[in-house]
Amino acid sequence: MPLVRMEDMATEKMKNVWIYVRLSYDKKKGTAQEGATVKRQEDECKAWARDHGLTVLGVIRDNDVSATSSKPRKGFEELLKKRPAAILVWHQDRLVRKTKDLERIIELGIPVYSVTGGTLDLSTAQHIAIARTMTTWAAYEGEHRDERQRAALDEIHANREPVPGKARFGYLGADEKVGRRVNCKVDPETAPVVKAMFESIAHKDPARRRSINSWARELGWPRRRVCDTLSNPAYAGTLTRRDVQFEAAEHVDRIVTQELFDQVQDVLATHLHAGRPGGVVRHLASGIARCGVCGGPMQFRNNYLCLRDLSHPTVKGEYVDKKVTAEIVNVLLASEQDTAETVQVGALEARLRKINEEEAGWAQAQAAGMNWTLIAPHVKALLSERQRLQEERKNLMAASVRQRLLAELREAVIDPVTRRASMAAAGELRNEVRRRFEGLPIEERRELVTEHLDIVVHPGRGPGRVQITHKIFVELNDGVTVEEELFS
Repeated sequence: MPLVRMEDMATEKMKNVWIYVRLSYDKKKGTAQEGATVKRQEDECKAWARDHGLTVLGVIRDNDVSATSSKPRKGFEELLKKRPAAILVWHQDRLVRKTKDLERIIELGIPVYSVTGGTLDLSTAQHIAIARTMTTWAAYEGEHRDERQRAALDEIHANREPVPGKARFGYLGADEKVGRRVNCKVDPETAPVVKAMFESIAHKDPARRRSINSWARELGWPRRRVCDTLSNPAYAGTLTRRDVQFEAAEHVDRIVTQELFDQVQDVLATHLHAGRPGGVVRHLASGIARCGVCGGPMQFRNNYLCLRDLSHPTVKGEYVDKKVTAEIVNVLLASEQDTAETVQVGALEARLRKINEEEAGWAQAQAAGMNWTLIAPHVKALLSERQRLQEERKNLMAASVRQRLLAELREAVIDPVTRRASMAAAGELRNEVRRRFEGLPIEERRELVTEHLDIVVHPGRGPGRVQITHKIFVELNDGVTVEEELFS
């Protein structure tokens, strides 16, 4: 490239320059040496400016930023907004690698000084032609490099291995000395943390279940990073390239099983939107209805849809909620469990408190030196009893909601003097049950639905695609009507 002598530059204004430095990929990012390369470019540019009598107005940096990707460069855009009289770079390819970016520089009609590549006066046709030629070859070099990289990635894909990149939390990085590829072998220090995250989020015991926020606080991560980690299928051996998922090779380590991963996705899809400040579940079947394709929970986002795959079934929320309400009314009218003696929540909770006290006693015995082999059978038995009682309490709580609603219905349709059911009121019984159900808090309505209904949304159109089955169906005696059973 022909040099333009400084004395040939027409105006003093062209000696006032902005320095622009850039590095596509900073391998030292995240370390104490981050930005060292662009700092070296900056130092050499400043030294060159002093030697050539230029005045540096400022320095603009784009570190770890590609000039060939579709993403805008913040520093480059800031440089153009300043409408500089001249630009100083370490090399022209630090400034532009694409012809469309070069054209934006040409519009300024200014000189571009370069420490290692000479100077171009882009106010002249000759130097504009030279700049365009150099940028065209730079673009070709980049495209040719991309072709080589794609071929290498295709080979890695064929071997069902993770593509090159940063080491995923829980995995080791690449090591050419031992022939190890990145994200193929677990890190013995961080992999147990990842596994503990998954297990704690999906734990069946609510007392031992942990929240996303608690993990974020413990690890010092943003909440979003915890969610992304828990949503990454690579931990269960499913890799993704070009939006296509494929099973990893057998020699690629898995940190969690596919079953555990799926359980966590259900928990995330059901509860994440309710975990925001002020967020509550507001729709009757949200997180309860299941996708007929993958079995995942359906969530309400204007419609009920499967968040695992938006191509799976979608259905109007109003339609599903109406159908669910109609079915739960049938459950309430068919219920025979209306005795108060079956509701023993208080006794169950007393026993659960006793179990906590007994566990604390055994813990004190262990701390005092008692052999764990003597303690373990008792602790295991207490844990098993707790799980059984918690499930029983859950069922009784759902029954108590049902019994309270039925008791209120009796008061609404039975004459307080004669203690007989009014025929007019009995004729409106179904509508009254629906009104009372819709008047319950959303938590109690969802509790009844969860306890009694299985809801599956299949692909297609029409009412048949929303399949609702009763978990508990009580057969009434032949010849006995619902009203007779209710008021007997």
